[in-house]
Amino acid sequence: MELFWKLVKLEKGNIAVMLLSVPAAAVLGTVISGAVCFYDKEMVSCLPLGLIMAMCVAGILQSVVTVGAFYGAFNIAVGMGVTRRRFVLAWQGITLACMAVLLVGLFLIYLVERALMGNAFPALSFIDIGVVFRLRYLIPVVVGLWVLEFFSEALFLRFGGKMLWAVWAVWMALTLGLPRLPARLLVAIGDFFVSAQGRGLLGIIGAVIAVVFSVTAWRLLRKQRVTA
Repeated sequence: MELFWKLVKLEKGNIAVMLLSVPAAAVLGTVISGAVCFYDKEMVSCLPLGLIMAMCVAGILQSVVTVGAFYGAFNIAVGMGVTRRRFVLAWQGITLACMAVLLVGLFLIYLVERALMGNAFPALSFIDIGVVFRLRYLIPVVVGLWVLEFFSEALFLRFGGKMLWAVWAVWMALTLGLPRLPARLLVAIGDFFVSAQGRGLLGIIGAVIAVVFSVTAWRLLRKQRVTA
């Protein structure tokens, strides 16, 4: 726990940025949504833009800040004699703690925005996306994001900027390739994974990928030298 709190103090600036940016994005989104509902007399429903913007900011900052800060923290800690295992456990503890705080904050933002919009515009229906907070959806997403961050941290530490080019290449392949697939095939794939068998298979695939990514990340970090 001592190392955990030392790392928290080391990264308190980045943590503060995340914790302050999310509510700021929520306020901005709520104000925009409220203004649109007030001035557009043809509106029939309110979009929870505050929650949507807060979720986007939380996801981006949590990933970018955590992966980016890992490089410096690893070199400082290991360079001062901290074992790689001890550092990784402490760092991942911070990552999960930040995720938990952000999730609680997002849920509170959802409750506040729903109440505000309901009171301010009772004649309009509120587009409720609170389903995202159900545990059966939330737990796989959180675990998936955590594993992906852990894997990205190891790759970024080992390969540096080359990893960013690889991520860009994969992203471009997906964005350009998926729309070119036949519509019937996309619909069939979607229908399959919505079914009970498809969800089960998707869970198995996700679990296997999570294990492979986690083991690979740890194997890379075990042999990673201090580079700065």
